Amino acid sequence: MAPIPALRASFAAAFAGMTARQRTEQNERIALVLAVPRLRAAMLDQIAQAMELIARAMAERAGRRPDDLAVRTVAGAVVGAGVAVSSAIVDDPDADLPALIDQAITRLEPGLAL
Repeated sequence: MAPIPALRASFAAAFAGMTARQRTEQNERIALVLAVPRLRAAMLDQIAQAMELIARAMAERAGRRPDDLAVRTVAGAVVGAGVAVSSAIVDDPDADLPALIDQAITRLEPGLAL
């Protein structure tokens, strides 16, 4: 499986085990992080960590180096899509987080080949 479809499958598997209550709590957590400036600032560090983690996984799957600019660009786009989803959750706290993540990554997939 190519890197982007593999990532989509990984997210789907991770969310599949969540209960409805856990999904609601996750949405509430996202809203809280974006509402509190100190938590929002801490989120930047987590974004950088997530980008590195995704870059390493994608690089391994694609047979490339994690510091390859193309790999970092794709990882950054995926993380950026996650940030966009976070904003959508704040706008609609009842939104389906797994579905939004999948939709966001699906939009990226045609233009992000490794």
